[in-house]
Formats: sequence, C-alpha cells, structure tokens
Amino acid sequence: MPRIFIGFLMILLMVLIMGCGAANVPVSEPEQVAPSINRADAACLGDENAPVQVVLFSDFECPFCKGAAIDLERAHKDYPDKIRICYRYFPLRYHSQALNAAKAAEAAHLQGKFWPIHDEFFKFNDQLNDEKIQETVRAAGVNEEQLERDRKDPRVVHHVQEDFNEGNNVGVRAVPTIFVNGKRLRDRSPESFFMAIEKELKKQRAK
Repeated sequence: MPRIFIGFLMILLMVLIMGCGAANVPVSEPEQVAPSINRADAACLGDENAPVQVVLFSDFECPFCKGAAIDLERAHKDYPDKIRICYRYFPLRYHSQALNAAKAAEAAHLQGKFWPIHDEFFKFNDQLNDEKIQETVRAAGVNEEQLERDRKDPRVVHHVQEDFNEGNNVGVRAVPTIFVNGKRLRDRSPESFFMAIEKELKKQRAK
C-alpha cells in the first residue's frame, strides 16, 4: 500500500478520534490539568458550585462539536444538580462561518439567549451562512437590531478572541476539547466523558 495513502488514513483516523483540527495534535500528548479556565461571564448551565465543572472549547461548524453538544445536554439532564457546563469559543480558521457564529452567539448571550442560539446553530451546523445565522436569530426570539450592534462591539469580539487565546494557552489544538474539573479528556467518546463525571463524583462522595 503506498505510503501516501497510509499517511492519509492515519490523519483521517486522528481526526475521527480527536475532532476538528486534530491533525496538529501529537498522539502521545498526555492528559493536561489546566489552571482555572472558568470565566465569570461565560455561558453556563448549572449551579456555579456544582461538584463537577465542565468547560467545553467548541466551534459551531465542527461536526464533532455537534456530537459533544448532544452528550453535554444529556449530562445536564442526568446530573441536574451535580454538573455545571460552560461554553468557550474556539472557532477554527478554516471554518468560514465559525467566527461569525461565535460572535452572534456571544451577542445573543448578552440578551440571555445563548443556549437557544447554541442549539439551533448545531442543528444546522453544516449549513451555516449569513442567511442561516439570521434565520436562527429570528427563530430564537433575539432582538435582531441589538444583536447586530453587539456582534460588532469590540467587547464581544474581544471576548471571543480571549476564549481562543486561552484555549491555545491551555493546549487546545482541536475541537471539541473538554475539561472536567480542570482535567482535559483525551478520549472524547461519550463513554469516557460520563466515566470522568462519575470519577469526579466518586471523589466528592469520598471526602
């Protein structure tokens, strides 16, 4: 089998395992414990004092992030008083609408509408364009005029860039990247995610 073809298969396998942008991530990279990556103004679900703190770095155009969103929604339903989930923006440069969607989502967050926008963006994340983003905004009941002003506001732009920069600083090289109580999950499978939650809850019960 030609070496080029074998190399292509290896890259494809890494993307399937690791997520969008994974071709730049070494396979041998160890689990990372990050400093506090919760930010007070992030879009979050759950009690801020919950024993399990989940931080997700994500991109609205990434198909693997869509799968992670489904897993996190299930976790929020299964552990309503035990888990807090916070979303951080990590729009990849080669996703043409990811940055626009991130700024629209953050502008919607200022109106308390982040999660409806989040859910709708992932429903149509393989169709995102300016028109679809506007349709989503209208469907979510967001004030369109206010959102258009806010998405261009330097504070919104800076918020998204800060998330991206912090992700880089804590070793995010692909999305979705999930941290559970500061520990990055190398295996993004649903099974590993829920095992990590149970592991953290077990630690809490043992105290």
